[in-house]
Amino acid sequence: MNSLAKEKSPYLLQHKDNPVMWRPWSPESFQIAQKEDKPIFLSIGYSTCHWCHVMEEESFENSKVAKILNESFVSIKVDREERPDIDRIYMDICIGMTGNGGWPLTIVMTPGQEAFYATTYMPAESKYGKIGLLEILPRIVSIWAQKKTDLEKTAKRITKVVNKSEEGYFKTTKSIFDKAFTEIRQRFDMVYGGFSGRPKFPMSHSLSFLLRYYSDVKNNNKAKKEALAMVQTTLANMRLGGIFDHIGFGFHRYATDETWLLPHFEKMLYDQASLAIVYTEAFFVTRNPAYRDTVDKIFSYVEQDLTSTEGAFYTAEDADCEGQEGAYYMFSKEQVMKLLNKSERDFFHSYFPITDQGNFIDEAQGEPGGQNVFYINSQTGKNADHFDISKLREKNFTHRWEPLRKKIYNERKKRARPFKDDKILTDINGLMIAAYAKAGFHFSNEDYLRRAEKAARFVISNLEKSPADQNYSQLRLFHRYRDGESGIEGMLDDYIFFTKGLIELFQVTGKVEYLEKSILLMQTACEQFWDKKRFGFFMTANDSDTLITRPKEFFDGALPSGNSIALSNCYKLYKLTGESKWKSFAERMVEAASYYTSVAPSSFTAFLSSLYYEFASGYEIVIVYPASKTGLEGMLNVLRKSGMFHYTLLLKEEKNPRLDKLASYTNPMQVLANTATVYLCKDHTCQKPITGIQEFQKKISRIKN
Repeated sequence: MNSLAKEKSPYLLQHKDNPVMWRPWSPESFQIAQKEDKPIFLSIGYSTCHWCHVMEEESFENSKVAKILNESFVSIKVDREERPDIDRIYMDICIGMTGNGGWPLTIVMTPGQEAFYATTYMPAESKYGKIGLLEILPRIVSIWAQKKTDLEKTAKRITKVVNKSEEGYFKTTKSIFDKAFTEIRQRFDMVYGGFSGRPKFPMSHSLSFLLRYYSDVKNNNKAKKEALAMVQTTLANMRLGGIFDHIGFGFHRYATDETWLLPHFEKMLYDQASLAIVYTEAFFVTRNPAYRDTVDKIFSYVEQDLTSTEGAFYTAEDADCEGQEGAYYMFSKEQVMKLLNKSERDFFHSYFPITDQGNFIDEAQGEPGGQNVFYINSQTGKNADHFDISKLREKNFTHRWEPLRKKIYNERKKRARPFKDDKILTDINGLMIAAYAKAGFHFSNEDYLRRAEKAARFVISNLEKSPADQNYSQLRLFHRYRDGESGIEGMLDDYIFFTKGLIELFQVTGKVEYLEKSILLMQTACEQFWDKKRFGFFMTANDSDTLITRPKEFFDGALPSGNSIALSNCYKLYKLTGESKWKSFAERMVEAASYYTSVAPSSFTAFLSSLYYEFASGYEIVIVYPASKTGLEGMLNVLRKSGMFHYTLLLKEEKNPRLDKLASYTNPMQVLANTATVYLCKDHTCQKPITGIQEFQKKISRIKN
């Protein structure tokens, strides 16, 4: 075993038996490199990464590669999910140097952490147009021995570029939404949905932005229609395609083709959370039951396979099984037919196109291998833009399909399962809590709300630092929990995403402890992560490890950036509490991001979705209700059916001194006529109270239109 054997990260533990003498990222590792005057070979990946597995098998299990690395380098392994700050720095370097990024990420750098070589996957021997480690490593060793000073100068120049910040402030106006919409429309696939060719990713943030753009009453009808059509086409084809697991539910990471039919099979918790949110929002806007059905199936998968006994959520499931990508999920035609009788086979074939040759085309091989992915072909393509799958909702379909699905599912369960990354991350759990809370409200599903609250309690109990752990006054978080142990200092996304989940929970339950905790966490974020010179939030805290740069992220990738969600949190806390400091932080964030959003707004759609809270001049909707909750559900149903995005909801049981203290503008509000009473407010100036459901409906209708 190498030095990774004592780590908690499943990814690092996967490499503990490699002949490469891996070390974790630590001061000791860099001290050894400095003392021995060796360059550092840094490899960054994650446990469910297919090409990380390929590189391990081809390169890190190769004794010749290991010999060179062990003799001439200090080799360090990093789990990008445990240390997104390190990953962000060196991914930016790789993209800047090569124009490409991805995992596994391969970096060679000085003992001072300054990179001079960067790439992604590397085989042991040169192939696929990729230079092999056995070719490049001896070159680096030779140059290090003969021209180390030149390498160090190159590394310092690269570090200087990385540390350079874009200057300038651009006034942000509402036209930025139109510009982002135009850019998205130009990239949109009119046939199958999505915003690229192959591979094709869900891009949940862009879909959520388009729903808000559609809901903006000031946009013209043509633009609104186009925005909604882009969302519907994409969500429909994803749900009907192979990127969705029709047998065990949940979404795979992405499609390797442009039609959404051929998946890359890993399943990530953050994708389930992001897609559950956007499908819930699509249901909210359209009332199409197919969207709700999709959310229910996402949560069914999460509950079955990614939920701990304590109610928190695991990180991911692997694409590979027994060394083959997708082996757990795919079937030959013969395997399926053996499970079904004649009548069932006819029914199955009318929906799922499986063949003797196999419908799955391996990304590397480029040809069928006799294995089939399950997808519904009769509704894909242009006709999916309306998501007209009403026949899939008919009782006859459900009655006939569900027994078949269970047969295939039970047969699949007999197989060896893909590896599960069972670490629990604070940030991704925060997103999942938000997804459950949002769906619980819009679907009137108390079970979903209970699951959100259970996960929130787990984070509070296990990932908050106790006073004994800290020498500071703020509420602090850990990033990762595994095997009964919490560790790794919390980063920006932990504070921001968990706060997002708590704010969603407060809005839909009215439990003041969630608002109190949200305020404390955002206060810590503002004290520990805020850039006082250029504004916005750094990824790392003031007292975190020293890296070659302190990353700050606005770009919305697979996950929304911490700054994007922080903007939403600040606007919502301002609306909920009336505290002007939160709006001030939001305004400074908009200023900090203005250079980036002005250049390419469609790359910052989660940020723009948060910005819509300001430009849409949303309402604060306060519902004060009696202890009996008389009339409350009726008022909430008006909001559930409103299709209106830009509001904050504050539920207040009468005589609530804790909430009076946090949201003082609500102090004069009372229950009238012994029934739930609505106060519609704008910037905390409120209209006369409403006690009748019909009157509330009319008010909302006028606001929306």
